[in-house]
Amino acid sequence: PQCSFYPVPCPNACGIQAIERGDLEAHLLQCPSEEVECDFSHAGCNTKLPRCELEKHTEESTQEHLVLMSKMNLKIRREFESKLQRQEDESQRYAKQMNRETTEKFEERIRQVWEILDEKQQQIGALGRKSQESLQAASQEFERTLGDQIRQAAEVTAQLQAKIQKSEAEFRELQAKSEAEIRELRLQLQQKTQRVELLHDHMSTALICPSLSNDILFEMPNFTQHKNQRDYWHSPPMYTHACGYKFSITVWLGAGQGTQMAVYLDALVGEFDSHLKWPAKQTMTLQLLNREKDQDHVAATETFTWEKPTQERCGVKCFGSREEFIAHSDLENVPYSGKLSIHQSLFLPPPKKIQYLKDNRLLFKLELNKPVH
Repeated sequence: PQCSFYPVPCPNACGIQAIERGDLEAHLLQCPSEEVECDFSHAGCNTKLPRCELEKHTEESTQEHLVLMSKMNLKIRREFESKLQRQEDESQRYAKQMNRETTEKFEERIRQVWEILDEKQQQIGALGRKSQESLQAASQEFERTLGDQIRQAAEVTAQLQAKIQKSEAEFRELQAKSEAEIRELRLQLQQKTQRVELLHDHMSTALICPSLSNDILFEMPNFTQHKNQRDYWHSPPMYTHACGYKFSITVWLGAGQGTQMAVYLDALVGEFDSHLKWPAKQTMTLQLLNREKDQDHVAATETFTWEKPTQERCGVKCFGSREEFIAHSDLENVPYSGKLSIHQSLFLPPPKKIQYLKDNRLLFKLELNKPVH
């Protein structure tokens, strides 16, 4: 037998050269180079790739996975409708068959009774030619026989009615069972539809989630209006990562008695909060971008920690000083960038090309690090 402590290299060439043979199977369950199936293989995604590339594949193939889930949903719905139609057809066929068999048996028994009556009537005609005593005797015999036949007919009728009632009870039971199955199938269809809608919502929000470089660009419009009203502007909702923490950026132009701009982080109630670890911890760098040149940006880096939000919007912390992220005067007063006189060009430093406010809009860039726990 092979020694379980003998060191062997990883068969997937993940970089680990010495693994005890007894631990090799446990290593393969978490090896980053082990080939695994896509999480949406049940929906029809046939991609197989190393475990370390699975998360990237899931993010890049969201649209394809939505299409596969939609097709699977359509297939389930068609199977549900087909099964429902088959059950309805079977119920109708069963009911028609039971009614037809019951009616045929009843008609056959009635026909037999009428044949007996015809036969007895013929006997009465023959006996009429005999004496009165024979006629009376025959009449009594006929009445006795007829009474027996009527009792038998009544018994047969009662049996047929009992069978009809039993058939109706079985039909009602089958109908109730079919309705229960229909409700169950409709519930499954509703759950599948909700999963598809959730995936669709995730695709919609993914447009404002960080890209592979963990950078988010967003604009604040109507700067002059917010400044004059000294009100708050909230950015669109964002996520720290796919299926991560939900947050937004709030800009207040009324700080410093209306002379400063303050920027805050707001924690939002997210769709995936119940699956995340709390408290959340995230390092972010916010930059107010210079539109003229890729330098002289206004930046502030903060590490935020917040608990699971209990209301729709919970303020966490500000970027930089509460009152001094940037002054209004620095936003609106752009250094002179025109032509200088000979005297100015000799003794003055060259002017900087800075323009934060353009078309009454401010452009922000948010850089995210991976969440820390």
